[in-house]
Amino acid sequence: MVFIDSCWYHCDLQGFSGKLVVNQSGEISFNKHPDPFSFMARDDYFLSKHIPADPMWQLKKYPQEIDVLISGTHIVDESRPAFHYCDSIENFIRLSDTKRSIKLALNAHEYNPDNRNILVVNHYNAAVELINTAQGNEDKLENAKQYLLKAKEHVDFASNGVQELKTSIDAALEYLNSYSNL
Repeated sequence: MVFIDSCWYHCDLQGFSGKLVVNQSGEISFNKHPDPFSFMARDDYFLSKHIPADPMWQLKKYPQEIDVLISGTHIVDESRPAFHYCDSIENFIRLSDTKRSIKLALNAHEYNPDNRNILVVNHYNAAVELINTAQGNEDKLENAKQYLLKAKEHVDFASNGVQELKTSIDAALEYLNSYSNL
């Protein structure tokens, strides 16, 4: 995403310059084939190739449901209230990195309840960041514990190797539980 002259745009620099292809023997190569619609885009063509985890990043007054984007029909439902994505993005950017990560995970899961991976990974990473910077701060450690509990709540439903974080989540919770007040 880039913000230029009061407008947000989608930018896929790799898609703009070409694409990865797999040949018959399974080797991956990069084919130069510029796609000008992948650079500075604000249209449904871009969304047909890239589905943002958070609908805010569709940059639409009426964000489309995930099943609509996947189907490629791009039906606009104007019966729903209009969405002010510029205000949402502005508020999002004001958040700390950790809170942005959590907000993205929560929005992505609300948008696509099947997306548990982002909840697990973002909550786990936020917890680790807090633990690494807490320096004995019990409030930060309590927040880290809450993030780990949220990750643990969803880890059994995660996919693509994310379930392997379960051991690390349990170890971090055990570490935090060693503090008497947590």
